[in-house]
Amino acid sequence: MKIKPTYKELENQINRLRKELSDKNSKPELEVPDSIIQYSNKNRKLSYAIEQSANVVLITDISGNIEYTNPKFTTITGYSAEEVHGKNPSILKSGKHTEKFYSDLWKTISNGKIWKGEFCNRTKNGLVFWESTTIIPVKDNSGKIINYLAVKEDITVQKEADKILLLQNEEYLLLNKEYVKQNEELRKEKENTEI
Repeated sequence: MKIKPTYKELENQINRLRKELSDKNSKPELEVPDSIIQYSNKNRKLSYAIEQSANVVLITDISGNIEYTNPKFTTITGYSAEEVHGKNPSILKSGKHTEKFYSDLWKTISNGKIWKGEFCNRTKNGLVFWESTTIIPVKDNSGKIINYLAVKEDITVQKEADKILLLQNEEYLLLNKEYVKQNEELRKEKENTEI
């Protein structure tokens, strides 16, 4: 004949079973190697730096279709990242550059070389702006080009200042030429009166 367990014995047995079940269902904590943590921290810092950059950062696939733009791109062009994703940067063309200009650019970067130059582009609302640009072919471990990275600085204000300076210089040269001419005329007049 079996004796019924006491309440305390049942409670102890239930707690023991709960603990066993909990031990079986609990997953052991995974230890993440320091190298992975360091790599993750490095990537996070890099991501923050690109997102907060004062320059436009744009990444395309090897066909030139946009895969990534940082917030500065939107600030300058007026296009959101979603609007341009999958599109070619040619949507910014102002018409200022020749087809040869773009052909030479593509020849340079598709040969794995860095291209540096200036673009005159157009914003979403039609305003013209200038960019000093460096385009870098991004290569995998085997040396195959997998992306293109463009870093662009808005130089519109600098271009406008250069234009004003050039006009002022031309005006100065004209005034100087007129001044020299008048002085020459006065000198000749003076010589004629002295004779």
